[in-house]
Amino acid sequence: MENSNKKIYRGAGVGLALVKNLTEKLGGTVNLESKVNQGTSITIEMPISPI
Repeated sequence: MENSNKKIYRGAGVGLALVKNLTEKLGGTVNLESKVNQGTSITIEMPISPI
């Protein structure tokens, strides 16, 4: 029986690099936490500023 919760994604590998670059240019941070057989958590924090 195949595990339907497990998905494989393929790409060029530049998506997170772009997110990190743009986030840092706007004064924010990107944090990743990965655990074997559990998955990866990504947190993006942005500063609050008045409009």
